[in-house]
Amino acid sequence: MDKKLYDKKQQQILDAFFKEFFTWSAENIGNWIVAGIFIFIHGIFMMIPYQEMKDFDANFSQVFVYMGYMYYLMPYIRFTENKKMQTIYAKIKYMPISLSQLRIYRIKKLAIFCLRLLAVFLIGQVFFSLVFFHEVTLGNIMYPIVWGFAIPFGINALMWNFAK
Repeated sequence: MDKKLYDKKQQQILDAFFKEFFTWSAENIGNWIVAGIFIFIHGIFMMIPYQEMKDFDANFSQVFVYMGYMYYLMPYIRFTENKKMQTIYAKIKYMPISLSQLRIYRIKKLAIFCLRLLAVFLIGQVFFSLVFFHEVTLGNIMYPIVWGFAIPFGINALMWNFAK
């Protein structure tokens, strides 16, 4: 079998697994609610025009970046079964799926999520900059790209790519 076809088949199996997994696991809903709260707070910081954020210490808002994205990814990494925390890989290790394909699947999900949020943050940054300052600077474009995409994606991709 062709390697690309085999990899695509593994990704399809993972799609089917997670579709079924998310229907019976209420824990995932809790993770996503917490992620939504943290990312909403981060989104508020991302909507403040860059011209105002120059004087603000962005480190405080970055706690929300990491926590929100971490909770979004948690259902793809761990779950609770019989009151014990287990990894997803322990659940699917007997399926015809390699650990590398599981990691690729997580990275894809994280990238799609980050890009969608980047679009929202970028539109909001430009909109509020135009409304309040009547101009759009390079900082208004780079601020959401760096703090709303590159850093959260990089931190979470590195942190959770090594998890089984």
